[in-house]
Amino acid sequence: MLNTVSTPHLGNTFEETCIMWKIALGFIVFAALSLFVIFKAGDKVDMSGEKHGAEAVHAPEDTQPAAVPAAATDAPAAPTAAPAPAGK
Repeated sequence: MLNTVSTPHLGNTFEETCIMWKIALGFIVFAALSLFVIFKAGDKVDMSGEKHGAEAVHAPEDTQPAAVPAAATDAPAAPTAAPAPAGK
């Protein structure tokens, strides 16, 4: 049997230090981005989740009838018969 003795680790290696500062930097960037979005949105953000039933807000439906074009209602009626030719 091979007997190995491990020495205690007394500090962070360079690789562990690099990983730790990357995690800290990522957290700071994510927190800054989150605060930016929250402050830009102001009080318009609804954080209560998905809505169902009566409390759900929907866009109002258009209840007015479609408007008739003004040209169709203001135009004079077309003559039904051609005018008689004026002649001698």
